[in-house]
Amino acid sequence: MMILDPVNAVTSIQFYKKVAQQFWGRTIGYLCYLAFAFALIATVAFKLFVGPEIDKTFFWLEKSMPVLTLSNGKMTSNLTAPLTIRHPDDPEVALTVDTARVDPVTPQMLESQKVMAYITSNALYVMRRPGELRVFDFSSQKLGKPLVINTGFYESARHFLDKILYPFLLVLIFGLFMVWKTLASLFYSLIAMMVNSLLDARLPYNSLFNVAAYAQTLMVIIRAIFLFMPGPLPGAAPISLAVTSVYIALAIKKIQGPQEEIA
Repeated sequence: MMILDPVNAVTSIQFYKKVAQQFWGRTIGYLCYLAFAFALIATVAFKLFVGPEIDKTFFWLEKSMPVLTLSNGKMTSNLTAPLTIRHPDDPEVALTVDTARVDPVTPQMLESQKVMAYITSNALYVMRRPGELRVFDFSSQKLGKPLVINTGFYESARHFLDKILYPFLLVLIFGLFMVWKTLASLFYSLIAMMVNSLLDARLPYNSLFNVAAYAQTLMVIIRAIFLFMPGPLPGAAPISLAVTSVYIALAIKKIQGPQEEIA
């Protein structure tokens, strides 16, 4: 059963004899299995550590933002003067609401006020990078009825984001992991070829690719564990290179021998 392959890949060098003989398609299937498991763990970690901060931001907006109404290409509110709100945990996350303003906003204004966005009666200005703004023109928004942005709007947006964000992350991380580990398997297969030559093991490339793919399992598990740690794994790249190379060398040495020993 493939479900036990990660355990065997980490704890049993003998297991690599079987790995070397399997069809390469099963190895790709194993990478898909690892990718799904890693993506699921990473999504859970994101939910545990980042999810509360996202919720906190929506709660902050619910309590701090005035009621805004977008209708006929104009944003209106009951404000009589500009209002700047700042996130309680990160003062750099801030925006200004000035629905009485019709004049364009400049990057210098946002920089001087130390805000990331500025809402006027006709546009939303967002700082992309120092000196550069992205402008969302309200007049281009074609709405059948007025859009009221109030506490109910933020609550609905938070629930909607929960429904789409985590499935999206799961699919995104799965795809990135597959690309990452497929390329890594090709790289480590070159190391396997060098070890194969040094040991005169005479294994075909298919076997070396299989070994290279499975040999990365321990580091995948370690990286998954560090998703729940305060910081990233220090020296991850050299550690991965060393650990995976050791697994490859031990596996090829174990596989080396008469065909009947491999079967």
